[in-house]
Amino acid sequence: MAFAALEKVLAGQGLPGHRAVLVPPSGRDGSGAHKAAEDEQRNSEAAAVFGSAGAFDPEATRAALTRCTSPVLLLAGAVDLNSPPPAMTELAELFPRAELAPNRRESWRDLSDSDGSSSNAV
Repeated sequence: MAFAALEKVLAGQGLPGHRAVLVPPSGRDGSGAHKAAEDEQRNSEAAAVFGSAGAFDPEATRAALTRCTSPVLLLAGAVDLNSPPPAMTELAELFPRAELAPNRRESWRDLSDSDGSSSNAV
């Protein structure tokens, strides 16, 4: 469900406001939109407790994730050191409504199939 929504956004069929979520971090798209929106997107209350005592309690975190009722899309990259498929599979098992989208290609830049056609398959 979450992956289908992402596909709609990428195909230009998403709802108004969805593309704002896809802006690359740090304004890497060159527009500076991320930097310009930084103040309104900052959550000072969350930032104040982010590193507080007890904030990094793995068991409490796992328990909280099992109560998340929203659809969650987890992306895993075959050569991604930050989100390898085994770790993302384990994480997906915590969410009741998770969808795992593993990328089995050697590179995100390798988007063409062996016959030369383009594919969105992950």
